[in-house]
Amino acid sequence: GVWATAPYLHNGSVPTIKLLLDSPSRPKFWKKSNGSKGYDYEFLGWKYEENDHKENKNTYDTTLEGYGNQGHYFGDKLSVGERMAIIEYLKTL
Repeated sequence: GVWATAPYLHNGSVPTIKLLLDSPSRPKFWKKSNGSKGYDYEFLGWKYEENDHKENKNTYDTTLEGYGNQGHYFGDKLSVGERMAIIEYLKTL
């Protein structure tokens, strides 16, 4: 049921499993789309909007101490196809 536990990492700084597996793509500032609703069934996590700055209190700011999304680079060496295969597998659990 990992698909149902978004956002990811200890501090909730990564909105989808796809981004968890591809650290260079993780947004610096983001907020949930569609208010509290809106699950991304393709990439397993919250639908989100990426921002280039902290817009308001609902924007997740990974530049703050303790809110970072760095680390956990284990998926970076995977190809896009391998990442998608892992995501499809996780959907079956």
